[in-house]
Amino acid sequence: MAGPAGQVAVDPGTGAVTSELRFADHPLGAKLTRFGIDLHMGVTFGLANQLALIALAAGLVAMTLLGYRMWWHRRPGPRAFGRPYPAGAWRQSPKAAAALAVCAVAVGWFLPLLGLSLAAFLTVDVLLGLRKKS
Repeated sequence: MAGPAGQVAVDPGTGAVTSELRFADHPLGAKLTRFGIDLHMGVTFGLANQLALIALAAGLVAMTLLGYRMWWHRRPGPRAFGRPYPAGAWRQSPKAAAALAVCAVAVGWFLPLLGLSLAAFLTVDVLLGLRKKS
């Protein structure tokens, strides 16, 4: 695999270049994929990109740990610290619920596997809510 400079095919017997594919000849999708991979690996902008990736990873770890902490404080039971939000609280804020739904559809469109798991989670949540009502 060659970087953004391109690719060449060399005849092993003579050492002559038989064909060449420059990065400029790649389609837009291939170029965007290459840039995305380089960003993801921390290659594109050097140290600044690597520090941004470290901050992103630290943020994800912090969100996960704080989410578990929030659940622990609001868990059901006799030693719970706070009261959980009542079921159907989103109905009191339909604009926020609509904005969240639009964001969820956009994320699901661009990240299909995450979108499928999010749709499965929401389906199970709705079915459990309907079962609880009846």
